[in-house]
Amino acid sequence: MTPSLGAVTSPASFPITFDDDANELLAHDPLALLFVMLLDQQVPMTWAFRSPMVIKERLGDRWSPAAIAAMAMTGSSRGCGRGSAPVPSTTVTTAPT
Repeated sequence: MTPSLGAVTSPASFPITFDDDANELLAHDPLALLFVMLLDQQVPMTWAFRSPMVIKERLGDRWSPAAIAAMAMTGSSRGCGRGSAPVPSTTVTTAPT
């Protein structure tokens, strides 16, 4: 018998960072854990686990999967952090043969 989702509880804290707010976000927000999973192999673990809080602070009221997807679809990153990153070129160059 499969347990109901109502039986699943989240921990009161996820003490992996040195920031209580970041730990609480990780304990209660699945989107935060998704960001950690995307980052944990790319950057030091403590930075990866603190990153969702930094991103949430920068996005403000746009902290939701739908709002983030909408920004990605429109290319909008104004107001997110220190400015937008350059868009990589899609042109493929090859060495002469």
